[in-house]
Amino acid sequence: MIIKDFASRVDTLRAHGAADEEIEFLKGEDADIIEAHARRLIGQRLAREALAETRDQITRQAAATALPESIGVQLRRHLARHPSLAWDDALAQIIGGQHGRDVVV
Repeated sequence: MIIKDFASRVDTLRAHGAADEEIEFLKGEDADIIEAHARRLIGQRLAREALAETRDQITRQAAATALPESIGVQLRRHLARHPSLAWDDALAQIIGGQHGRDVVV
């Protein structure tokens, strides 16, 4: 793919901080590379849109999930048994154990 009037874009590229090497790279960039990157960008946009559609549902589900009783006590006991753990990692293990994913000792 050759941009017909690439010279007119060089000033814009420089204004956005592109180095001479980057400009030369863009000048000769292959259509397959451009297409692959465009598809990656589309995929990222679609992923953001999909997450936005489910974000509220996920938040409601998390709020409705029952937490273990005496979670603070469990956290302190778990940290006493595993002092090298960060408290949020220990809490994640407790929460995961509630759903059978991680074993809490």
